[in-house]
Amino acid sequence: MNKKAIAFLLTMTFLPLTCFFGYWFFAAVTDKRSGKEIFLDMRKDYFGDFKIEKIYHDKRNHNTMTLTGKDKNQIYTVEREWEKEFKVGDSIVKKKDSLRIFLYRNQKLDTILDYRNIFIREDV
Repeated sequence: MNKKAIAFLLTMTFLPLTCFFGYWFFAAVTDKRSGKEIFLDMRKDYFGDFKIEKIYHDKRNHNTMTLTGKDKNQIYTVEREWEKEFKVGDSIVKKKDSLRIFLYRNQKLDTILDYRNIFIREDV
């Protein structure tokens, strides 16, 4: 192969990768939100309500406690601070754009868990 073909192939291989990773690096560096704001924004998107059928620790996800319902799309990972709150048979309700999780036990509201009360280090 001649030098022009090799240069073209290298450019077509590494230019898209450089652009892709450069975009994510630029977005991360210029983001003015704090770590806690990013954490809370990610938690706002989840929503769902289901009765807990199974509780297990997912080894593939850093041994995070995971709750599942009857349907396979009813999955919720629990924050470490809240692991002792949940039992099989409880129901959880989380509305979109809300930072609160309502935990029902025996068809009565038992606990309200709020993501704003979770400690997130601001210095990292």
